Amino acid sequence: MPIPVVDHPDYSFPFPEKHLFPMEKFGLLADYMRTKGLLTSGNSYRPGPCRQA
Repeated sequence: MPIPVVDHPDYSFPFPEKHLFPMEKFGLLADYMRTKGLLTSGNSYRPGPCRQA
């Protein structure tokens, strides 16, 4: 059974270079998973915009 993955390009925020928590790693991980066939249209989910409360 494939693991569901929620992904959106806006999840990565451009922190300063050499920041201790490089956000671009999430996009890079998603790209890597796609190349390995682990992230497909069958288990990839892109959220819509949040509603204001």
